[in-house]
Amino acid sequence: MQSDRSGKPERRSWQDNDVCKFRIGLARAGKKVLLVEADAQGSMAVSLGIAEPDELDVTLVNIMEKIINDEDVEPGEGIIHHTEGIDFIPANIELAGLETALVNVMSRETILR
Repeated sequence: MQSDRSGKPERRSWQDNDVCKFRIGLARAGKKVLLVEADAQGSMAVSLGIAEPDELDVTLVNIMEKIINDEDVEPGEGIIHHTEGIDFIPANIELAGLETALVNVMSRETILR
């Protein structure tokens, strides 16, 4: 089992890896697949080969912030096209900060629609 930055065992990494393998199998079967990571650790991004998710320019947080601020989101914005045939919207540590901001947002449960 791998460990996270603190040295603690990281259970999520193998789970995310299994999820990615399953989704890649769907893509190989001709299905369109979009993974949306909702984990502030960015472990799914790491399992898809992104070494430093915290350094990405656009993540789920940026897209959600635009929606909260009633700004336009361009089609395909933030989507990473993986070589295995899946599309992916990553997340990173900034997602943890957004959680507190969502407390004051009206209709927050509809942000990802």
